[in-house]
Amino acid sequence: MASDAGEEFLRQKHIIFFQRCLHILPSRYAQLDTSRMTVAFFAISGLDILNSLNVLDKDKDKIIDWIYSLQVLPDATESNLHLCGFRGSTALGSAGLRDRYKSGQDFFPHDSGHIAMTYTALLSLVILGDDLSRVCKRGIRAELHQLQLPDGSFCPTPEGSENDMRFIYCASCICHFIQDWSGMDVELSIDYIRKSLTYEGAFGQGPGLEAHGGSTFCAVASLVLMDRLYDTLSHDELKNLKRWCLFRQQSGFQGRPNKPVDTCYSFWVGATLKLLGCFEMTNFTQNIEFLMETQDSVVGGFGKWPDSNPDALHAYFGICGLSLMKFRDLNLVHPAFNISQRAATHLEWIHEKWDQSRRRAGDDFLVEKHSKFFLRCMEGLPGQATSADVSRTTILYFCLSGLDLVYHLDDLIDTKQQHVDWLYHLYHDSIDHNDSVKCGSTGSLPLANSNHELLAAVSGSHIVMTFSVLSCLLILQDDLSGIDRNVVMRSVRSLQSPDGSFIPCQGSTQTDLKFLYCAVAIGYILHDIPQLDTDGICSYIKSCLTYEGGFGHATGLEAHGSATYCAIAALVLLRRLRTTLLPKEIEAVKRWCFNRQQDGFAGRTNKQPSASYAFWINGTLKMLGSFPAMTSWNTRKFLLELQCLDTGGFVSSPGMQTDMLATYYAICGLSLIDESGTRRLNAALGLSHRAVQHLRTVHLRWLEASVAVIS
Repeated sequence: MASDAGEEFLRQKHIIFFQRCLHILPSRYAQLDTSRMTVAFFAISGLDILNSLNVLDKDKDKIIDWIYSLQVLPDATESNLHLCGFRGSTALGSAGLRDRYKSGQDFFPHDSGHIAMTYTALLSLVILGDDLSRVCKRGIRAELHQLQLPDGSFCPTPEGSENDMRFIYCASCICHFIQDWSGMDVELSIDYIRKSLTYEGAFGQGPGLEAHGGSTFCAVASLVLMDRLYDTLSHDELKNLKRWCLFRQQSGFQGRPNKPVDTCYSFWVGATLKLLGCFEMTNFTQNIEFLMETQDSVVGGFGKWPDSNPDALHAYFGICGLSLMKFRDLNLVHPAFNISQRAATHLEWIHEKWDQSRRRAGDDFLVEKHSKFFLRCMEGLPGQATSADVSRTTILYFCLSGLDLVYHLDDLIDTKQQHVDWLYHLYHDSIDHNDSVKCGSTGSLPLANSNHELLAAVSGSHIVMTFSVLSCLLILQDDLSGIDRNVVMRSVRSLQSPDGSFIPCQGSTQTDLKFLYCAVAIGYILHDIPQLDTDGICSYIKSCLTYEGGFGHATGLEAHGSATYCAIAALVLLRRLRTTLLPKEIEAVKRWCFNRQQDGFAGRTNKQPSASYAFWINGTLKMLGSFPAMTSWNTRKFLLELQCLDTGGFVSSPGMQTDMLATYYAICGLSLIDESGTRRLNAALGLSHRAVQHLRTVHLRWLEASVAVIS
């Protein structure tokens, strides 16, 4: 449909328009003199989306040097570290200031970075193929910390100015680009975003303000970059948000109700819908026809409305709006970053390069030996581990997820498909087509000494093993197309008791919060939580809250670290944390968790610290927004002392033997504190951000398929 419309797309004139923006601007642009960085970004990224970045080949190095010339660098004593970042132009005479800093003189009092200029500078550098090696990341981190206000929002400059949702988005992008979120209080910003959600269903620029297409994009994109969209907004809130955005289309898109359509909202609202997985529900033909009307047939570019003068902003976002619809031969735009997918791929390369450097730096963390430990466990277990034979699916999960977290999953590239096939083999072996409640996965796996066929024949599905199989498939980047989601969810639902708890399999009477967590995680992975009795789940979790502040594994039991994790993670995945627990109860949980730290973390009161609780307790605090950064060094020191220097792996506590569970959760704990050589971990699902990002892609595919069926 998109390819049939827009026969008069003036591609060559748009290319010339953006080139002109880089060289000379009309007098009406004089007011933007201090924001030249942003105008340059519109032109550079516009040419990239037009698949014509090659026109800048001769000037590319000069442009990169110009961008770096606008970077505010620390002086000799770093007394201005909090003022660093990028300026918007040479209005203050950047060459002279740069020489001033190099000569060791004090910083110029009014010279500081601007958060929006830092954002557009980083984007422009990535688009131009720079490796960001000259970016002063510690200065930018200090700048962000200085610019965040007590309510969670950001002002653009240290001298003070307006503060709103735009600058939260800029800060989120900057943190993602430099791979360092320590300069931003994420939980505080999320609180600001939530308070800006209006009764209409979308987001204003701040609390109490009218919903707006631009601020809605900034809020949603920020939550996506934080990987907190589905943890922050409930199912009903997401549904209302999608509805509000879809209702903004008239022919093109308007920014607010009862306003005229405007070129730029084809991106702002369109990209929001893309991030929410329902952009395909819009009318591409009408949108394209409107955008074609706003082109300037004489000088190129796009205007705000038909027959209005073109400008760099609307020209850029008009092109991006067309790119979202896969128009002609345009490069696809990344809806969260606001750059091309090509540039986003280059950013991934930069991050991988940094990760490799970090891995080389982490010499005291024995990555290579731990990866070999996982590989040995996949080949066969020692005699003392025979009792775990029926849980080999969980062991495979520990191995695969552990290898993923230490960047060694490629060690299995030759056997990847074999593992995927065996996981599906277990899934299909457990299906009784006449009795759907048995559908799921058993614990057997084709590892050494495993009689998996016998086990599959005599056992039905087990909720922990089903969770493990689904997690393994995600880690291996499978699309879950071989899973019958409805059948699996009916099976899980059949394990739920009237009080909201779960048993692990048919015939069992045991209830435990870990089975409840697995049920919720399965529902989250299969994108079908509504099949569960969520009110009953929340009620049961609340009944397990103890007077100490933590949660027991069942009602009336002692507070325990792993049970507390399962309770909080389940509520986070359900997006019911703050509607189930009172503020004072959440504070009590935080206090209980903080009190578990000695050197490492203990699982219960008056117990010795153990390796696995570095994940259970720290993961809980991470989800509650109270991650104890000041204790990271103690946690790291405790865990690294539990490494086995000869064979790899970790022991649960000094004097014990290495074991799979301790090794895996110790590495998860190190990942939570950003240990060199580890991937970032999603605390609620216990999977790497790489695996969770793949899950988002799978969910998006399912949503697009369901929309196609409806239409």
